[in-house]
Amino acid sequence: MLILANARGTRGQKTKPVAMSAPFLRALFNIEQRFADKSMTFSINEGGRKRQLNHVTEADLYVATVLFSLCNTNGSIHRVSRHAIYQRLEELYENPISSPQFYEALEKFKLHHLIFEEQHEYGVVSYKINYFHQEESENELPWMKSERPKAARYFMLHPVVFSAAFTSLSLSGKKLFYAVAAQQGENKHKAVERLFSNRNTDVQFMGLYQFLHKAHPYQIRKVLDELTSRTLFMQTPFFTKAEVHKASGQYKASLAINPDFILSAQKGVEYREVLKPRKVYKRTALFIERILSALSIREFVTDDEINELVRYFKGKGYRIIRPALEILKQYFNKHRNLPQNIVGYLVKSIRSVTEFTYRNILKRTGLLDFVAPIDADDHDQRWSQFLNAICSYQPRMVEKACAAAAPQLTGKYLRTVQYDYAEYRGDYTGKELKGIELVRKKAFVLQKHVDSYISLENGIHTRSGDLSDSQIIDWLLAEVEKLPNAERIVVVPSSFNLESYLQGHFPSVLAS
Repeated sequence: MLILANARGTRGQKTKPVAMSAPFLRALFNIEQRFADKSMTFSINEGGRKRQLNHVTEADLYVATVLFSLCNTNGSIHRVSRHAIYQRLEELYENPISSPQFYEALEKFKLHHLIFEEQHEYGVVSYKINYFHQEESENELPWMKSERPKAARYFMLHPVVFSAAFTSLSLSGKKLFYAVAAQQGENKHKAVERLFSNRNTDVQFMGLYQFLHKAHPYQIRKVLDELTSRTLFMQTPFFTKAEVHKASGQYKASLAINPDFILSAQKGVEYREVLKPRKVYKRTALFIERILSALSIREFVTDDEINELVRYFKGKGYRIIRPALEILKQYFNKHRNLPQNIVGYLVKSIRSVTEFTYRNILKRTGLLDFVAPIDADDHDQRWSQFLNAICSYQPRMVEKACAAAAPQLTGKYLRTVQYDYAEYRGDYTGKELKGIELVRKKAFVLQKHVDSYISLENGIHTRSGDLSDSQIIDWLLAEVEKLPNAERIVVVPSSFNLESYLQGHFPSVLAS
């Protein structure tokens, strides 16, 4: 670790080395296999400036290094903003690239399948770095395969790559340093031999003419001189060896990185500084968790989903959050689980702050189910119709009208669900308990909640113990009386709608 003149260094913090996947670096350089094809371009904005798709740039090396510094041990970066990644880049480099260069490199990585991006709500993304794990051999025996993929061969990049001395090198100098670092690995005394001209399927291992896009020996020597010269960084050259000699009519370079910049991975040392979602609006998050707990659905909501809810409710206020979360409770009561996309469901269910307001009014006055009764064909359409008709009135006046209408409407249209006798039957398929029909008849006569009764009956087959049939029947008869009664639902004529009722019966209240 090293203290640099970067944002960390100004706080007295050290900058760590970076463990980079050798196959990833090889794949990155291989985007130049079609270097000569200048027709392949891309842009991050429609109508924006065009960039070469098949050229490796300085920004690509910056971004690749930062991605490996902040991913987890599986090569993943979970639920962060792109800006948060760029902020980490600004923190690590003494001379960081601009944000447009950063976004262009990210886009290029996606187009070349170097990374996979998953987009979430509200600008949150996840990334998976490809070429991070070893590729399993098809011929490998099943018991030799690992259930958990192993990391591919990686090499250590010294923190010097974040320094101004390194980033001031030419692009050719940077590329050659990375390539030799990947080949030299942890061996401080190993020299890497590179021909000036050589064909290879991988760009990284082509001759230096092809790899660095040079045409003459003096151009290669200029790059090597740059790497062997003393720098502003502790007056230490990046390469201690960069010898050129000619053999069999070919120029060859013998290269070695300065031992000061060769690192070995230390056992027990964590080199990845995983970028975690920033916890903002902690009070809002705590409030959301408290409401979810009160609704008995907190255990079904992940921490990532809590973060998404915090972003969604930003600026909406606590009076808005509570009724919104109660919509999730209503969904849970019906489906016994929560929507796969919680925020997406809320966005669809509650289109605006206006709907929050009026939904809350109807809930307080007991008229919520009168907007879209249980037998309505299209609940979404009914809500739109209601809001379009009622949102022109002051919420306070609407609440007064609803409070005045509630006794009339509930007295006229609120009905208790009627269950059939046949519905009072558990799921047990074995021999029926003698006298159980008496219990079912009592539950039916009292019109107890069917689901609650079925749960009661199903439970006796695992809890009866040494009790006799008559003892169990006596116990069941007593328990039936404690069950909740059948629920009450709104049953209105097909022509009924709440907004017309309020406008027709309480026009003066609404208009005041």
